[in-house]
Amino acid sequence: MYKQFLMSEYLFWVKYLLVASICSLDIFFTIYYGDHMNVLEKNEIGKMLIWYDHDVGRANVSLFVAVKTFCNFMALAIWKRIYLGNKRIGVVVGVALVCFQLWLLWFLLSS
Repeated sequence: MYKQFLMSEYLFWVKYLLVASICSLDIFFTIYYGDHMNVLEKNEIGKMLIWYDHDVGRANVSLFVAVKTFCNFMALAIWKRIYLGNKRIGVVVGVALVCFQLWLLWFLLSS
């Protein structure tokens, strides 16, 4: 019963929506704090994308948000493909993604 619940389609979509929601919140905060993202961003690749797309005197996060959105969609699509191919591996990948996204949510809300 426990294994069946872990591999259920319903739980997959709950985890999928949780990950997508936290990604959306992350993108919201990126746009909301866009003027200060060159200082606030911790990721070196993110800093590079913000610096590359900067305006004179202010940060421009449009390229950073586009890349972040694309990568989020790709992660969700790859995870779904893994789940459809092998549910056991898909559950493991899903748990890892959910744990990382919950950590990200904690980081975003505590900063």
